[in-house]
Order: sequence, then structure tokens, then C-alpha cells
Amino acid sequence: MWFLSSILLAISLSMDALGIGISYGLRNIKISFIPKFIISLISLIFTAIAIGLGSIILLFLPEYLAKLLGVVMLGLLGIGVIIQAIGKNEKKVPSQKPIKTWLLRLNPIGITIKIIYNTTKKHDEESSKNIGIKEALYLGVALSIDSFGAGISSAVSGINNFFVPVMVGICQFLFLSLGLFGGQKLTLFKKINSKFFMILSGIILISLACIRYFL
Repeated sequence: MWFLSSILLAISLSMDALGIGISYGLRNIKISFIPKFIISLISLIFTAIAIGLGSIILLFLPEYLAKLLGVVMLGLLGIGVIIQAIGKNEKKVPSQKPIKTWLLRLNPIGITIKIIYNTTKKHDEESSKNIGIKEALYLGVALSIDSFGAGISSAVSGINNFFVPVMVGICQFLFLSLGLFGGQKLTLFKKINSKFFMILSGIILISLACIRYFL
């Protein structure tokens, strides 16, 4: 059971990475292996610290009370994530016109030439960027802080083994890579609202709380 709980927790804490990967992929922003590894390593470290703090809390609380507290915290976190997603406003990015047109008039001979210049290729090249180490550090910390509370809550509820931080790091790397690939290759993701991933993360946290409470 601890294995299933650890996997669910790792997936839940990595949903943000999937959403960010898709967002970057849609904008043709690339993240190489080293930045992705840094982001995953930071997530692993933060999760390990959170679980360590949760384990310390266990020393001062009875087991049944600690489990109940952790379950309640996980459930409230899941509900909070869903509420935050529902109340989140999507910012619409103005569409860019990929084609420019000029009219060249040769009045003396009565000829008008229409010149069409396609800027799509140029726009793609200019928008193609790479995330560096500094950006990876910032992104890794940002993703980890959001999930820090869930790490403490899970440890208090009894999910406090060394396997969790490792799985979080692996899932962060895989989900970020999957999101980048999907954003770049699959137009289906362009139709998915970013709120979907936050809501899914919240549902997983609530499901995890239920699993820990009943089993």
C-alpha cells in the first residue's frame, strides 16, 4: 500500500511540471537534459526535507492523531488546489499575424505588384529559446515550494519512506519531458485549459487522503 501511495503522491506533485512542460512546448521553448535534471534534483531535495520535517512531527504526536492530521491536511490541500484552479483567470495572448502584405505601384506603366511576406518561419526561430541553469534553479524552487506542504502532510499521514523523494524527482523529469514533447508535437494540448492539470492534481491529493484514511 505504501508503494501505491508513494506513486500517487509523486504523480500529484509532478502535475505542475507536466503543465509547465506543455506550456513551454507550445511556445517552442526547449529545456535540455541538464536543466531538467536540476529541476528534478531540487524537487527531490525539497521533498526529502518536507518528509523529514513530517517525520519529526510524528515524534510528538500519537500515531492515530498524526495519521488523521496528515489525511486532513492532504484533503484540504487538494480542495485548495481545485478552488485555486477554478478561480484562476486565463490570460489571452494576442494572436500574431504571420503574413505581411505590401503593394508596389508602378504608376508610369500602370502595374501594381502585391508582395506577400510570410513571417511564420522567422517568428518560430525568434521564439525558440533554451532554458538555462539559472532559469532551471528558479523553476525548480518554484515547483518545489508549491508541493512542500503536501510533502509534510504525506509524511505525517504515514507516507514517509525514502522512496517518495526519488519517485518525485523521477516523475518531475519524466512529466516535464512528456509535457515539452506533447506541447511541441500534439496540437491537442492547445485545446486543454491549464486549469485541468491543477484540478487533476487536487483530485489525486484528495484520493490519496481517502486511501490513507480508509486503508
